[in-house]
Amino acid sequence: MKYNNTDILSHINKIIKQEHGTRVELDNLLIDSEIDSFGYAILFLELEDKYNIKFTPEYAKDIDYKKLKVSDLIEHIHTLVSKLQ
Repeated sequence: MKYNNTDILSHINKIIKQEHGTRVELDNLLIDSEIDSFGYAILFLELEDKYNIKFTPEYAKDIDYKKLKVSDLIEHIHTLVSKLQ
């Protein structure tokens, strides 16, 4: 299935809202969401569930939340989804 950036961003913001964070846009850093470490765990678990993907432990371990842009996360989701097809 093909997903567009707007749909993925909307889902990310839905999760961030549930975790009492601040809405983000494509050019924001993920840290701008102001969610805590538990919120990040929920974010990645729900993204895995929604898009039927798996973030590798290496990817998760190497995330620098002070540098990761929302657009980078969305691009990574597209990459993982494309590997399923």
